[in-house]
Amino acid sequence: MWIDAMAFIPVYSIFLLAVLWAARPSQNIALWMLVLLAVGVVADQVEGFRLLALIDAEGGTTAMVGAANRATIAKELFLAMATGAVGWALTGLGGWRRHAGALVVAGAVAVVVAVFAHWPTAPIMLALWLMLALVALIGAIQRRV
Repeated sequence: MWIDAMAFIPVYSIFLLAVLWAARPSQNIALWMLVLLAVGVVADQVEGFRLLALIDAEGGTTAMVGAANRATIAKELFLAMATGAVGWALTGLGGWRRHAGALVVAGAVAVVVAVFAHWPTAPIMLALWLMLALVALIGAIQRRV
C-alpha cells in the first residue's frame, strides 16, 4: 500500500498531466481534467489508508469494508473521467491522434460501465494508459524526425 501512495500515484499523476500538456487542450478541458485527477488521486490515497486500516484491524468491520469500497469506486470513476478528458483533448489534435483520443474516450466510458457492473477495471485502465504512452512516444519521435 505504501508503494502505491509514495510511488505509483505520483507517477500516474505526472504521466496524465504530461500527456494532457502535450495535447494542448482548451482551458476548460484542462481545468476539468485537473479537478477530476485531483479528486481521483485523493480517493486513491483514501482507498490506500482504508485498506491499511483493514489490514491493521485484521479484516475490520462491515463499515470499514464499505468505506474502502466507496473510495475504490470513487477512484476508478474519477480517474476514468480524467483519462477520458485527456483522450478528448487528443481528439482536437487531428490526424491519427484524433482516432487514438476517441479510443481513449471510449475506453474511459467502458471503465465507468465496468465500475457500475462490478467488472474489473484495472485491465482497461492499463490499456488506456499504455495507449496514451504510445501516443506520447510516437508524437515525440515524429517531432524529432
